[in-house]
Amino acid sequence: MRWLDGTFNDSYQGIVPADGILEVTFTCPPNQIWEVRQVSLEMENAPSGCTAVVKYLSSLHAPAFDASKAAISGNPPMELKGGERGSVRWEGATPGEIGQILVIYRKGFY
Repeated sequence: MRWLDGTFNDSYQGIVPADGILEVTFTCPPNQIWEVRQVSLEMENAPSGCTAVVKYLSSLHAPAFDASKAAISGNPPMELKGGERGSVRWEGATPGEIGQILVIYRKGFY
């Protein structure tokens, strides 16, 4: 395993469909490993009662305290290997609203 110097970040977004549930995913490319240190989320007009969680391989990793803006980190960090996915899932959101995430990670190669 060879780790690159520095911290990397990628942003992703999606639009809430009619059912009010939006899941924005991020995937580690093949032959890489990501040590995800923080996932920041934003949905500017998230209504009261809207919830957001960070998921790791389809399982709950951490809840957000505020579905409109939050920065979620964990110790130990989330570790994604080539092809594995993480995501942020909002429920109870307003259709048409935009959900955005910023994933901050350290990158390595096999």
